[in-house]
Amino acid sequence: MKNNKTQAWVRIYNLPLEYWRSSAIFFITRGISTLFSLDDHTMKTSSVFFARVLVDIGLLSFLSNKLLVERSGFAFITDVEYE
Repeated sequence: MKNNKTQAWVRIYNLPLEYWRSSAIFFITRGISTLFSLDDHTMKTSSVFFARVLVDIGLLSFLSNKLLVERSGFAFITDVEYE
């Protein structure tokens, strides 16, 4: 049996302040894949903040470096990086 999925840590950059709740990050992560774990600490590198999540990703799927976040009347694109 071939396994075509793996778990990977993903960084989601430049989230507005109102999205720094685990429920909001969980919802945003659905745009990438299935969330397994959320790093509970605010992460910072080179004065850039990011959310760090562990997700289940398909090895055969396209890994985008951008993610569209939408809600009623508002949308923005954020950067995504796979560790």
